[in-house]
Formats: sequence, structure tokens, C-alpha cells
Amino acid sequence: MKDFTVIIPCWIINQELLQLTDNAIASLGNVFLIIVDNGSPMGGGFLRDKANLYIRNKENLGYAKAVNQGLKLVKTKYIAISNNDIRVSSNWQNVTKEIFALNEKIYSCHFRMTDYDVPFEYGNQIVVTEKERWCTSSFFVIKSWKPQLYDENFLNSYEDYDYWYKIRSSGWKQVYTNKASYQHHHSFTQ
Repeated sequence: MKDFTVIIPCWIINQELLQLTDNAIASLGNVFLIIVDNGSPMGGGFLRDKANLYIRNKENLGYAKAVNQGLKLVKTKYIAISNNDIRVSSNWQNVTKEIFALNEKIYSCHFRMTDYDVPFEYGNQIVVTEKERWCTSSFFVIKSWKPQLYDENFLNSYEDYDYWYKIRSSGWKQVYTNKASYQHHHSFTQ
């Protein structure tokens, strides 16, 4: 059984996003992949073929609802939530396990984000905090034993801020590290 499930919500509207999604999937390594297709006008067959579990919504329900659909189905120890326009460093799974072994109050692990064309660089920082230090929602990992769901009243606006505010308010810790990293296409996801 795999240790990691990755949930990728997708809305593919052009060939570039299809290629970026393929790059993201290729970078993940050995994971159980849940793709939530938010009514993409193209790429449905491609996404279905790449996923271990494929969910197709008739329309774009937004990021929060798509992620929640995946969270409700996870059966692995760790869950990564990933935008479809990232590439993650090959060591992300090992670094995640190292981070979660530090403290039982750690809820999430976040890696250094760079632009898409910046080569991966690795540091040695691990920062445990209650506040955001680096980008938190383009790619992150949580433990599956108590996944918090997103507030579905947000439609592609501030759902990530609300999510992390709820986590901090509940007493959970977020960890930021540059020991692994990910590249994000222009720091914006369609």
C-alpha cells in the first residue's frame, strides 16, 4: 500500500494546462492519485488515464469543493493537495515523513516555492509556526487521520486563508521547510 495520496483539482481549458498537469503528475513519484476534474472542456480522457481515482464534475464547482471530494476518499497515511501547475522535488515524500516525526501537533508540511523555471535548491531550514511563512496552498501535505475540510462557501477566493486560519485556531502547527521544494507556474493556478 502507498503512503501518500495526492489530490489534484483540475480545470483544463487549454493545451498548456494539460501539459503542466502532465508535468505535475510526473513529478509526484509513487502515490495514489485522485484527480477531481471540475468540468474541464478538454483533457478528460487524459486525466482519467493518469488517475488511480478519477472524479468528473459536470461543472466547475471550485477549488474547495473539489479538494473536499478527494479528502473524503483518502485511505493512505499522508495526503498532499496539489495544484495542477506545479512540479515537486523528488525528495518531498522523505522530507514529509521526517517533518511529521518531529511533533504530534504538526498538521501540515509546506515546502519552499519557486517559479517554474528555477532549478530545485535544497536548504536545511525547518520552521514550526502557527503563521504562514511561505506559500501554503499550492502544494502541501497533511496527515490523513484528521483532515480538515475546506469551507465550501468560498469559490476560488480566500478558501486557503480561511483553511489555515481554522488550522491555527485549533492549535495545530504548520511546518515550513526548504529541505524540499516545488516549482509553481507563475504562482497562479487557473
